[in-house]
Amino acid sequence: MTNADAAAASAPPPPSLSPLITTDITKEMIMAMTGTKLRAELESRGIPKSTKHKTILQQSLLDAINAPISTVPIVQHESMMSLNITAKWVLLISNPAPIPNPDNPDKHL
Repeated sequence: MTNADAAAASAPPPPSLSPLITTDITKEMIMAMTGTKLRAELESRGIPKSTKHKTILQQSLLDAINAPISTVPIVQHESMMSLNITAKWVLLISNPAPIPNPDNPDKHL
């Protein structure tokens, strides 16, 4: 047995998902969840859960249904706190043909 094999054998197993965290989730499952389960699902996705209203929690989870799930609490850098955890970067490609400025026929606007 090599040192790498021994280290791999003695390493702790990877953390399993909490029993409150569901990986395959449907709209019907979200609508049937309790407030505690909704909060746990939102926390696993790094979504703020500051409300006590079940309908708002349900809508937040529906909006983040495809967000990645984490087994540890997600902590954002302070400069990213105003962004939703599910926000993604999109590379913008410049258009080589200029787009003319719009012409508004009503000059009073």
